[in-house]
Amino acid sequence: MKLTVSGFRLFLSCVLMLGAGAPAAQAADDASGGPDVEAGSRHKVDFADRLARARVGPDDEVVVLVHSAKDCVFCQRWKGSLGGQGEIARYADTHPGVRYYVVERSRIADAETGDLYPGALAWLYDKRAGKGKTNLAVPSYDVIVRHKVVWHAFGYSAWGKTVLPAVRSLDDRRSVGNGN
Repeated sequence: MKLTVSGFRLFLSCVLMLGAGAPAAQAADDASGGPDVEAGSRHKVDFADRLARARVGPDDEVVVLVHSAKDCVFCQRWKGSLGGQGEIARYADTHPGVRYYVVERSRIADAETGDLYPGALAWLYDKRAGKGKTNLAVPSYDVIVRHKVVWHAFGYSAWGKTVLPAVRSLDDRRSVGNGN
């Protein structure tokens, strides 16, 4: 079978989307569109370090923001009642300090717009729009505490491997009172 350059790129994109959740969460390259950086910065964000150092007070919320698209099959799979959305909804019901939002654009190729973001997260959209970073990979996930993205990952498999454990870790720190 002959593999063309465009076919190889498509294959590589699929492989990265399916299995790159953990590496992307640990070190997003800001120069190539990482989600949370200082303007003009070209360093890698160490989300494992951010997560370890995150302070969660008794009144702080742990916010999960899911980036999705209607034409993304992995996003639709995540949204199922037995998928990630059902999982986080059940968790948030029993853990009042955890909230989640889904920002869903019409197509994968479209950029996110400010009207897709809930009012409580408008600051994040404004920050990313100012940097030209409104077309994140889907599905991708941000875990936010005190207006700071402390964890970011993308790909369907990242949900169970890294994102939900990060949320539980942050919530547990608040529960035992050592997050301050």
